[in-house]
Amino acid sequence: MTTIGASLLKVGSGRLDSLLMDLVASAVFWVGLFAAALGILSIFRSREYDRVTLFKKAQLERLLGYDQPIQPDGGVHASLAIGTTRGMRKTSEPALG
Repeated sequence: MTTIGASLLKVGSGRLDSLLMDLVASAVFWVGLFAAALGILSIFRSREYDRVTLFKKAQLERLLGYDQPIQPDGGVHASLAIGTTRGMRKTSEPALG
């Protein structure tokens, strides 16, 4: 978006309709800024969703007993809980936000 805006500024310089091109370039920059802000908001929203989902997954695993070791002697730390990433294994606290 910024490349398009910069090229519009170069095209419009020195011409009679320079003001119109400057307005179009300004609009392109504003659209780019708005798109970037929406992207940042969506990142925060998706992180919140991930935290809540992981916490609910951990609660269900505790209720169903999937977080208990498979072997009763506790020799192997294997369980039926899904914990493929570090974030999935670290679900002892609820998500805030």
